[in-house]
Amino acid sequence: MSGPAVDRVSPWSKAVMQRLFDWECRCAAAEEVHFDVAEQLSRRNLFLGIPVVVLSAIVGTSLFASVSGDGVAVGIRIAAGTVSLIAGVLASIQTFLRFGARAEQHRVAAERWAAVKREIEKVRALPSKQVGDANELLDDIKARMDQAADKSPAMPKRRWSRALAKQERAAKQERTGRKGRTV
Repeated sequence: MSGPAVDRVSPWSKAVMQRLFDWECRCAAAEEVHFDVAEQLSRRNLFLGIPVVVLSAIVGTSLFASVSGDGVAVGIRIAAGTVSLIAGVLASIQTFLRFGARAEQHRVAAERWAAVKREIEKVRALPSKQVGDANELLDDIKARMDQAADKSPAMPKRRWSRALAKQERAAKQERTGRKGRTV
């Protein structure tokens, strides 16, 4: 996060810059949580998906073996049936939980929040004369944040709280400097 670019004689008050700074922290926290959740859901999708593929391949192979061979042992047929049942259950669970689709929703949400954060960073880096009217800008950013929130899947509350606290600590360190001095 970059420092505020406020001129001494500026329509941009400290309250406006503080609001942008706070919004930047919230955007960064939302981005972090959504990316983390997307990664976790992708891992879960693989965790279920790979066994489904392997078990389905085993069942397919054993099915061909049982069709082509005369007098296949009952134990092999039972084992093939059991493996087929397990593969079907895992595939059903994977379909029901929609890990892949949910991961993609969180990835898209993270990208939306990242875009809003980059816009705020850009505004904070530019001189106020180049940015324009503070009120219009705040309204625009608030609308983009509202839109990102409306289109985002729910975040786990504990992760949100931790990520926001982490971003606020980082922002506080940036403002005060590493030795506790106000910058």
